[in-house]
Amino acid sequence: MKICLFTGMAKKLSLYRIMDIAKEIGYSGIEISSRFHLPVELTFTEMEKIKKRAEDLGLRVVGIYTSHGGFSGLSPEEAEEEIKVIKKYIEFAKILGGEFVKVNAGGPSPDMAEGKHFQKASQALKRVCDIASLYSLRILLEIHGGGLTETASSSLELLNLVERENMGLIYDAANMYISGTDYGEKSIRKLGKKIMHFHVKDMKKVEEKEPSALEIKGKFYIHTLLGEGDVDHLPLFKILKEINYSGYFSCECHKETEVIEKARHEFIRVKKLLEEAGWKE
Repeated sequence: MKICLFTGMAKKLSLYRIMDIAKEIGYSGIEISSRFHLPVELTFTEMEKIKKRAEDLGLRVVGIYTSHGGFSGLSPEEAEEEIKVIKKYIEFAKILGGEFVKVNAGGPSPDMAEGKHFQKASQALKRVCDIASLYSLRILLEIHGGGLTETASSSLELLNLVERENMGLIYDAANMYISGTDYGEKSIRKLGKKIMHFHVKDMKKVEEKEPSALEIKGKFYIHTLLGEGDVDHLPLFKILKEINYSGYFSCECHKETEVIEKARHEFIRVKKLLEEAGWKE
């Protein structure tokens, strides 16, 4: 069982503090959010310090999650600037011993997108993948609402255009649930080995807009602890085991509650579900 902690669930804490928490709870790795914990202005010397801290704790830095890219809606000049930033994160990931850098293809969502959006995004992503291949790293896209990779089918369409072995997907069942697209067995089997990382979080549909609710396509959802929402991960974990998924399960809960309690709850819950699905230590 490879369970890591996504640092975005602890936005207000320092990266070093999050690593301490992850180690204390039992996580084997961390997925670093660039937005909150790894600004591009950091130096390679600072990367070495982070690497040493992780090694001292026995933690794996699994990858770096960025929101950079958005290529389908950029001018050539803007795309060049984004590629430069992504290259820096690729270099960071190599120093840290990570497996991937997550980037953003751009939008709009598949029901509004045209072929030109996929073509434009794919051309830039090919370049990003080629840079990453020089460092033996992967480039991942997240299945997420509002973009070209909102559904399993649209994600696969884009990956087929990119045609790079080191490009894959972050599967996020909760994102797919609130987007109203299938997140079950059919989608997992369709994507197969292209699923290279898995975000685990839960969300619940509510009837009326609450202060913390997200409005998605006219419906309202709130973040919950795993097991308190509507997304059933157990069948997904069973299918992933069947298809020999070898990546990490990254705990990403965004419910506003005490960080240590939240991180511990998600770890225990994911470990239990994986055991029920037949995964072993």
